[in-house]
Amino acid sequence: MTDDVVQTGGLKRKHGDDANVRPAKLHKLGKKSGFFDLGRVPPELVENIAANLHSDDPRETSRNQTNFSLANKFVHNAVAGERGIKRVDGHVKVDFDGGSPALRRFNGHLKRLGSLAGKTYHDLIPPNGLPDEASVGLPRDHRRDQPLAANDITDAAGPILPYQKADVKAKLVDSVMDLESEEAAGETLNSFARFSSGLDKEQRSDIGHDAIAILASQGPLRYYGRIKAAEALGRLEMHGHLTPNHRMELDEAVTARPELAGLLEEQKEALVAQVKRASPGTSHTSSGPTPGKMHLSYQIGSLEVQRGIAATAIFDDHDRLDVQQAIAKAIPELYNQARAELDAFVRKDHGRPDVRESLAETNGELCNHARAALQASVRNDRGR
Repeated sequence: MTDDVVQTGGLKRKHGDDANVRPAKLHKLGKKSGFFDLGRVPPELVENIAANLHSDDPRETSRNQTNFSLANKFVHNAVAGERGIKRVDGHVKVDFDGGSPALRRFNGHLKRLGSLAGKTYHDLIPPNGLPDEASVGLPRDHRRDQPLAANDITDAAGPILPYQKADVKAKLVDSVMDLESEEAAGETLNSFARFSSGLDKEQRSDIGHDAIAILASQGPLRYYGRIKAAEALGRLEMHGHLTPNHRMELDEAVTARPELAGLLEEQKEALVAQVKRASPGTSHTSSGPTPGKMHLSYQIGSLEVQRGIAATAIFDDHDRLDVQQAIAKAIPELYNQARAELDAFVRKDHGRPDVRESLAETNGELCNHARAALQASVRNDRGR
């Protein structure tokens, strides 16, 4: 779906769920190229490529790992950890103790975190849609005797949006414009804009158009829902997620009502000030494994237990959301920790003399060519 066919005003939209497309059958890659034929490529190189397929997007990382392991059985064994397989080197069969322990651990953590994120999201989102409630700017700690606002829930779910399928995210975004309260809708669109990097292109487009629809609606300029919609548009612009079609619609809205320009500028300035205040001491990178830190498996296990308690114990809505929000915030942090541990292991392991010699014997162009072939195959699969 492209931006120029998006309907504003909360109409239902149809989304293609590319996340549901099954992984490319890349086992044919080895047959076509011969790069990964048994014995031609050292297992250390295969592990090195696999260890560098992770990204900021956990679903993309999972697809990359799965696709690469399907290249052929040799690659699967080297990545997944089959023991006691044979590697043919010329006419000599060589015992090969296949599989990287670090990769097995990483992929295990990735699956557990993905499962936990899916269950936590399911716990957070009410089956009948978001509540038609707004906070009207009052912090949740000051209204714990009141019902949860719609944006309380999306604020809690924001960190785990990258783990959700496209159709799941689209359904949640579409539900915002079903809210009767424009204050609740404006707050929730602003919440989505805060976590827009975890949304797909289509959902980012939708929240931009919906925010413009609220911005351009009738009523007083300082209307709370309009202010939050303007803030949402400022966040989208800050994140680089405003499209040319968004800007064209904004120009039309400002032309029809020039005072909107001042409101938009005011919200942008407030956001810039927020970023400046938050910048000192703020880090968005993982510190990696540190001495004395609880083992990652135990940290994930602790979150799994907490999630089970929150889902089944007798809590009021705010107390339950406190636990679920803490879990949702911890999941991406643990994902980055898992990535840092994998990177640290690869750097350490590939510093060994035997591994350095093995990698040195392999033409560097082979590694680059293999990566390019994998990337091209994945792009082709996404285009289908």
